[in-house]
Amino acid sequence: MALEAMRAALRARLDELGAQDPQKAAWLALWDEARARPGEPLPCPVCFVQLNQVSRLVALRHVGELARARCEVCRTEFEWPDD
Repeated sequence: MALEAMRAALRARLDELGAQDPQKAAWLALWDEARARPGEPLPCPVCFVQLNQVSRLVALRHVGELARARCEVCRTEFEWPDD
């Protein structure tokens, strides 16, 4: 996965969801923790904002040059360029 592009796409989704700065900072801290500790879930921004929970994103097969992931809980799919 192109993790920098993935992070940017998920961060943009936080903005679309109307997340406030403290929520964004908390989500980014969870992202950083997940990156530093293998096995920790990369957090779904939709579940984090709407359900106030951390839900795991699961990688899906690429479509062309787009990488994809889906949340295990809300089933939202995310796409980002796979550079």
